Amino acid sequence: MWELRRLAGAPWLGSIKVGGVLGLAPTLISDIMNNYNHHATLGQRFNWQQFGVDTATNQTGNLLAMGGGAIVATLAIAGGLAGAPLVMVALGAGLLIGALYQATAADDWVKNKAKILFN
Repeated sequence: MWELRRLAGAPWLGSIKVGGVLGLAPTLISDIMNNYNHHATLGQRFNWQQFGVDTATNQTGNLLAMGGGAIVATLAIAGGLAGAPLVMVALGAGLLIGALYQATAADDWVKNKAKILFN
């Protein structure tokens, strides 16, 4: 229990580095696992081109949502918002931006540009 209390007060826990890892690492791991073929010969186990396309498509949405949420949080702090309402507003903004990224077919546009780049 004392370890959890010590971690909860750690300044690095709320840093942008930790937020970046939590926002980007799960999708990166998923992209790696989707493009790794256990049954192929040694030189063909990893599909680098498809990995580049998948990562560009997925991580662009993550970065836009994370950056948009951070900008909204900064503006909300300047407006005097703090605590749980601040977290809810920033999280809601990030989710809205991520949903708009998917709904406006921006992900398809990024995927097409990435295919041109990596193929």
